[in-house]
Parts: sequence; structure tokens; C-alpha cells
Amino acid sequence: MKSSLKKKKIAIVGASGYIGSKLVLKLSEFDCSILRISRNKDKLKPLASTLANIMDFEVKYDDIKWEDILDNVDLVYYLSSQTSTYIAEKNIIEDYNSSVKPIVELLKYCEKINNNLTIIFSSAVTICGLTESLPVDETFKDNPVTIYDVHKLLIENYIKFYCSKSFIKGTSLRLANVYGPGTESSSSDRGILNKMISRAMEGHDLSVYGKGNYLRDYIYLDDVVDALLKAYEYIDKTNGNHYIISSGEGNTIKEAFELITKKVSEILEIHTKVNQASIPDSLALIEYRNFIGNSDSFMAHTKWKPTVNLNEGIKSTIKEFKGIKKWLD
Repeated sequence: MKSSLKKKKIAIVGASGYIGSKLVLKLSEFDCSILRISRNKDKLKPLASTLANIMDFEVKYDDIKWEDILDNVDLVYYLSSQTSTYIAEKNIIEDYNSSVKPIVELLKYCEKINNNLTIIFSSAVTICGLTESLPVDETFKDNPVTIYDVHKLLIENYIKFYCSKSFIKGTSLRLANVYGPGTESSSSDRGILNKMISRAMEGHDLSVYGKGNYLRDYIYLDDVVDALLKAYEYIDKTNGNHYIISSGEGNTIKEAFELITKKVSEILEIHTKVNQASIPDSLALIEYRNFIGNSDSFMAHTKWKPTVNLNEGIKSTIKEFKGIKKWLD
């Protein structure tokens, strides 16, 4: 891994976000240069110790000038986009301008400079829509049922097209439900497991809509970061493809919430329970999905594998949150 990153100039678009900030932390262990790109420079926290050279940029993604930022960059991790399904539905054009347009401009820039830059894009498994069979792999027909996923798929296809023309190397990683210690997600419909862990630690009961019996595949943040690194390390194999990044384990939403209350009780002796709530009329269709992923293709191409199961992941997250809360207090 070190050899593939040594002396590389790496841009992280969305560096202040949940996944981006954790990726920066990992990359800072390597002898490389990191460009942290964010809408809000104030959210780019200083690193206590780093082997890497760090440079920060504040941008407006709907009017970005890539040529002013990406001089001699080798690798772009594109992790930034509007992250709420509900906001995307309310204003399609605004979502397009903040999510799709910037990466199209990036690809046009790559074509112009023609230096074989690599782009690794953070996508979503929800592009598959309401699948009828499980587990889901890359052979499943894409059937987005939200504007959010329509735009994710559009970006993936742009990247594949530019790969096919050899203007770039690139790949898209479709992430399952990501959780684990990290920066708080900016959207209320993202990072649900982390939010429920925090609520239980504060002594609040948790609620599921209806019976909470829809299946989800929860993937630990550290495993996601490792997948992002592996995607570049093995870019000659991953180039031009999209992949499912998941744990391969299915749990109902209720089972996951009950595991949270159980672990919070065991570790902190704070006792809460899971209640049922009526399903709101405004709930997006994609919330009614069942999903378990199959990452065999990515594992075969990169030697990556998920290492943290849900039980251990929730336990680690509680302990990390406990340490942060104690420090803040």
C-alpha cells in the first residue's frame, strides 16, 4: 500500500465529511501530498501528527475551477455530494448542479490535461432500487427509484465513459449503510446507526417505523476506507468498473437497533428499548427495500475483505463515542 501512495498528490473532494475526514486521517500516515477540498474550510480540522503534506481549499462545487486546484494531481477521491434523498427530490436542478455538474467539469478537465489521472467515486448501493432477490452483486439491473440515485448512476456512467476513452482511470464504489466512529453526517437520513447509538447513550428509547423488518447491510467505516485505498492500489483491475462494498451480512433495522440497546446496556449500564412508530406518509419508496450485498468481485480484484461485524462495530463505536463525550464534558 505504501508504495502505491508514496509521493502521490491526492485530492479528497468532500474532505470534511464523514468518510472524507476518516480517509484523510488514514492517508496522513503516508509520505504523500493531500489536498483537502471542502465547501467549508472551517470544518477541516487540524491533524495532530502527519507524515503527509496537507493543503486546504474551500470551494463552491456548482462553480468550481478545477484547473486552479488540481495541478499535477495523481488521484482524486470524489466523496462529496448532496447526501439526502429527500432534499434531492425537492430540487432536482439544484441537486444536479451540486452533485453531477462538478464531476462532469472535473472529467472535462481531465480530458484537457490528458495525464491519466485516477478518480475514485463514492456511490451508493441504493442505485439498484427495490431488488427482488438477495444478495445483490454487480450483475443486478440498476433501477434507481430516487433522484439521488439517478444522479449517482449518471455520475458512474460518465466515469465509465471517460475510462473507456482512456482520458482517466477510475472506479465507483457502491457503499452499503456505513457506520462507525467519525464526523457526524450532515443529513438526517444518513448515518442512522450512529445517530441511534448516540441516542441510546443519552438514555433515549429508539424507534423503528412499523415492524422494522426491512433488511440492511451495515459496513464499518474503517472497512470502507480500506476499500477506497485498495481500489487505487489495484486500479489496473478496478478501472472502468463499479463495485458493491458491503459486509455481506443482513440484519433487520429492528435487530440492529436492539443490538445497540443491548450493547449500550452492557457497556454503559444505560437501559433503553426499541419502540414501534407509525410509518409517515412522506417516507421515500427506497426505505422499503431489503438489501444484502455481495462484494466477491471487489474482493477478487483487490484482496480486500470486511473485517468488522455488526456486533464488534457497534461495541467499538460506543466505546469511541464514550471517549469523545468524556473529553467534551
